[in-house]
Amino acid sequence: MERRKGIPLVALVIFIALLVAVILTCVIILSANKNKNKQPTQQATEPEPTVQTSTEPEPSGEELLRTIEKEKELNDSTEVQNAFKTVGNKKTFAKYAIYQSGGFDVDRNNVSNELKLILALSQLTNEDMDKDSSTKSVAKTTVEEYAEKIFEESDDINYEDVNLYNNDENFLSQYKVSGYVYDQETDKYKVKEEDVTEENPSAITEVITRADIYTNKIELYVKPIFTESFIYEEEYAVTLNYDYDFQQKEFTDTAFSCLYSEYESQLLSTYNRDLDGFVFDSISGIDQLDFNSLKEYKYTLIKKGDDYKIKSFELVTKENEKPEVTELNADQKNAFNFEIEQYRDEGTGVSSSNIVSMLESIISLNENYIDNAKNVVGVKLTVGGETYDKTVSESDTIDVALVGELNGKINDMLEALDRDSTYTVTFKYKDGVIKTVTIKEE
Repeated sequence: MERRKGIPLVALVIFIALLVAVILTCVIILSANKNKNKQPTQQATEPEPTVQTSTEPEPSGEELLRTIEKEKELNDSTEVQNAFKTVGNKKTFAKYAIYQSGGFDVDRNNVSNELKLILALSQLTNEDMDKDSSTKSVAKTTVEEYAEKIFEESDDINYEDVNLYNNDENFLSQYKVSGYVYDQETDKYKVKEEDVTEENPSAITEVITRADIYTNKIELYVKPIFTESFIYEEEYAVTLNYDYDFQQKEFTDTAFSCLYSEYESQLLSTYNRDLDGFVFDSISGIDQLDFNSLKEYKYTLIKKGDDYKIKSFELVTKENEKPEVTELNADQKNAFNFEIEQYRDEGTGVSSSNIVSMLESIISLNENYIDNAKNVVGVKLTVGGETYDKTVSESDTIDVALVGELNGKINDMLEALDRDSTYTVTFKYKDGVIKTVTIKEE
């Protein structure tokens, strides 16, 4: 009988070594997976960083931040300083061009090429002049820089010769600089000067009456005074005028005349940081000048970074001037609110007929109280899954146009009402007066 052969010792050792290696490998892999699975759990238990959020709404682009009317505050305001410098830099030739235009708005593309050039040239300083040239001149690139600084769009400017004062001898004969000649070869503007000694010349001046500063713009309100300089008994004298006829080239509506020395000592400011150059209390309180009869104009400038860009210039009329806001007494507020509140019943389940009467009452109140911005009521209506929203913010200028638009929208809401539905009505009050009515279909 043959003897059975056993497993060689060497093979047994190799088998055991391989088995140990496989076991160790499995342990390592399982350990790695275990650690890997633990990481997300640890991260999830770490507290999330706290993000602080503001509950205050972001300011709208038209939010009125403040109104400045006091002379000292106007003079000290950096915003007013920068804006007023942009609109002509107190140069009479720039003011002549501005008022001769009759008004403008860059959004309507009615700013002439000449006016853009003149406003850019009004920003020039002595430091901008070429000191190495025998003729006073300034680089065209400098004029371009000023144009870019004061206008949002300046690429369309045609750089050409500029004559100042529209050849008006009432001003031209009293000012040394009569224009700028553009030299294409040197790419410079040469100053055109006349043989004139400037001394107390006629001028177009402005009294700043108010500044409304918004988040994205500034509105400057000014009243122009047209001063005519002349010689009286070998002394300089001046006539203050309410207006100037740019067609006939003559001063109109004379207020009064006096020696220039009296005008200078009594009405002009000695404070070198005074923006308009006048002592407001003196110029507005003088008996010979009816300050309220002076026309009022408004500059609007858009804020871009640290600069203010010219947008528009317009005459302020009764239709677009900011209305006077008067405070109602307690009885007047109650009477005003009653005209709306009487139709609400308990606030819920309000019939469509009552809603109609309420909206008609709001339309009537808006027309009656158009001169008081605090008493114009807005409405927000939700019906049929659609929302009609016409409310009024504090930054809105309440005028005939806005109230007409507001009441037109409310009339649209009357048409949209479902006459078979009932409504929930809530009121928002400000200073004890209803400001907004919210109506929701139930």
